[in-house]
Amino acid sequence: MKRACWTVLAAVLVSFLSIGAFAQEALHPSKLDPTWKGLPFGGTRDQVLEVLSRRIQDRYGAMIRDTLDVRDRDRLSRDMQKEIGDVQSSHIVFDGAQTGWNVSILRDEFVPGMGIEMILVREGNARYFLFFKGGVFFKLVTTPQDPSRDTAITSLSFTYGKPSRVEYSDAKKIHVGLAEWDQAGPLVLSMNDFTKSFQTVMIRWALKTQDQAVRAELKKRAADGPALNPLIKEAQEAPEAEARDPADEMIGKPVDADKKPAGRGKTKRK
Repeated sequence: MKRACWTVLAAVLVSFLSIGAFAQEALHPSKLDPTWKGLPFGGTRDQVLEVLSRRIQDRYGAMIRDTLDVRDRDRLSRDMQKEIGDVQSSHIVFDGAQTGWNVSILRDEFVPGMGIEMILVREGNARYFLFFKGGVFFKLVTTPQDPSRDTAITSLSFTYGKPSRVEYSDAKKIHVGLAEWDQAGPLVLSMNDFTKSFQTVMIRWALKTQDQAVRAELKKRAADGPALNPLIKEAQEAPEAEARDPADEMIGKPVDADKKPAGRGKTKRK
């Protein structure tokens, strides 16, 4: 009897794990680009760097194998090591300091001071932005090699099926401005058209829970309004009253009426 119960429990557990793995893979970037196989959403920076290094080695390995000239092979090997080094040293921290990222295509992808960091990968005209929160990888954003909106929506729909939500950028509902795929698994996928402002589209895969927390904080801060820069605030404050000359104070010279210190920020009513 016990043995039968354990057999049933094991079967249920295997089934559950299989369903979870399938749900996670359903929207994984490796379905669109197999070189992203093994990218560990929810993993550590080191685990992500292993995948990034492997992608570079695989790409250069094919070129090196097809090259007969020894000097060219050496050059490719040096280029490969440099690219791996650049990726491993990439470490962008959104700690609240003013950077150019807050006016970039990524302006709505991070919240300063929320423990978010990023690795930047450059491959030709393509850019890959890998986001971490509290040291955990939760989002991949890319501006693809081909920046065409039509190419992106066609390839994504072919790979992942019909989007669960679509917003159009024109009244005739011809041009897709936003497409989103949201299935039962932990990942959400979307494509945003930034052709007018950045001449490209943006494709993003993210863990739902972490992504929702970041977006909720972005919405909250937008509702609260932008905080005033401390330097600007200081410049707007009234200057300190001019200090009296110690010699005048010793001889009891009266203070000129127009030089009497006024209360900061207060205006005498007439």
